[in-house]
Amino acid sequence: MKRHSPYIYSRSRAWALICSSSLAVLGIMACLLWLARDVSAVTPRPSAAAAPPSARLYLGTPAVFTYPLTSTLDICDTFGPRLLTDGVRSRYTFHLGVDWCAADGVPVHAVTTGTVQSLNDDCAGTAACFVHLTHAAIDGQTRYDHLSGVAAGITTGLQITPGEVIGWVGSDGDGSPAYLHFEVHDGLTVTERAAIHPLRTPFLPWTNAVSPTVALAGVYTDSTGMTALVQVTSPYTEPDLSAVSVVVTGTVSASRTLDFEALNAAAVSTAALNDPLAQVEGGDVCLIPTALDQADGYRVTMAFRQLDYGSPTTVTASALDVDGGSATATLELVGGLAMAPPTQTVAGGVGRAVTLIYTLTNRTGAADTFTLTHLSAQGWPASLTPPTATLADGQSVTVTARITISTDREAPDCGLVVAQGTPASAPPMVAGFYRLFTHVPLSGVDVAGPKAGVVNELYTFTATVAPPTTTLPVTYTWRATGQSEVTASVNDVSHAVAWTWTESGVKGITVTAANGGGAVTATHRVTVSVPPAGVSVAGPTAGV
Repeated sequence: MKRHSPYIYSRSRAWALICSSSLAVLGIMACLLWLARDVSAVTPRPSAAAAPPSARLYLGTPAVFTYPLTSTLDICDTFGPRLLTDGVRSRYTFHLGVDWCAADGVPVHAVTTGTVQSLNDDCAGTAACFVHLTHAAIDGQTRYDHLSGVAAGITTGLQITPGEVIGWVGSDGDGSPAYLHFEVHDGLTVTERAAIHPLRTPFLPWTNAVSPTVALAGVYTDSTGMTALVQVTSPYTEPDLSAVSVVVTGTVSASRTLDFEALNAAAVSTAALNDPLAQVEGGDVCLIPTALDQADGYRVTMAFRQLDYGSPTTVTASALDVDGGSATATLELVGGLAMAPPTQTVAGGVGRAVTLIYTLTNRTGAADTFTLTHLSAQGWPASLTPPTATLADGQSVTVTARITISTDREAPDCGLVVAQGTPASAPPMVAGFYRLFTHVPLSGVDVAGPKAGVVNELYTFTATVAPPTTTLPVTYTWRATGQSEVTASVNDVSHAVAWTWTESGVKGITVTAANGGGAVTATHRVTVSVPPAGVSVAGPTAGV
């Protein structure tokens, strides 16, 4: 599976890692100890000496460590919610590490002393080669994925030294850049859900110079409570966003925080982590990421929903990076707009489209022109009618959103249809929220069974649907000449019925298979005849 967007371009950045004079006393002592260490303990790598300890690493700092690659750091995908796209289809995932773009075949080095926990060295035709190391000294683990090959002699249980070559950077072979997928985990016996942001560790050559930015795109209320729409951006060169929070003050106080590492650790499964609706149901937050982009950086829009509020109400949004760099934004609640219904739940087939209809009403006290936009966690496009609406106070308009489910797999979505007034210091805003469940539609159904038979014999007919990856359950409805209708909903791509006919003739059989993505139908015919009751022979019984 591709681990990053293929629409990432090669970049060149110069990075420097220094012991700053502003470090606390302990940091200075650590730097001096690093300078005085026994360099012979590191596998010789003239262009990548071990980095000085970093206060970011809370696992514990190894005595000797280095970087996984000697090339200039080029992060082409970062830790946390992300959007994968091939230019046509897109999908939401939670990325457990960072992708470091580098030339195909560049050596990959172990960052510190460790033991090989697991590996896959069968790299032919796949992007699945990896090496997974445990590091007792820091009570943590590192994982190196997307390798084109694993170094000879690397086996499970082998002791690894800092800087040792364990493999080589690989490529998907589809024109997308080669890269190393690098993960850091907290603990020696935990699952992949304990992954932490690698930029929190000293294993990557970077300097945190810029804090994230945060903006409150709008605050609105509906029958479900108050929603704060927050947009957070980390610089392209420092995609190190860690947590976002909103605080409600006024006659009612409320707060909510979304921490990427905590979200990861709390996930019950990888599937849940990659499900944008899991966070909606568990924390009333719809996460809407964009692909890491050289111009826009790492950007995530978050709809914090069902917040308590009073009147007056002020909302403050805060963003935090892995080093504690922060930014805040404040916005007063401005009412007057309504979008009905406030929430919708719909279903549709993969590769198809669904239509949502809302009513936008202006109760702001003045005429205004409102711009309609669409936000989707899965990055799926929508056509909005009308794209803008000029409404007098008290006037309403019907808004139609036709969302194209541009993916090749079953995946739910959360999103919003947003209406915002004329730009001002605090333009009125409202949105209709939706949950979208997808289905892999049926492409066909085939009936297998006899085409000829005799009365009073039992015959079995089997329906099999395509594709085999279609969404289950499938409901099969059978109809046949002279038989009662049979309906069954089963978690299987096949279903069988058995019938007996007491009269001869051509019997028509029809089966309709249906799931959330649609229905397909097939027919079959069987000719039933009456067998002879017996046979007699006439003729002489004797002769000469």
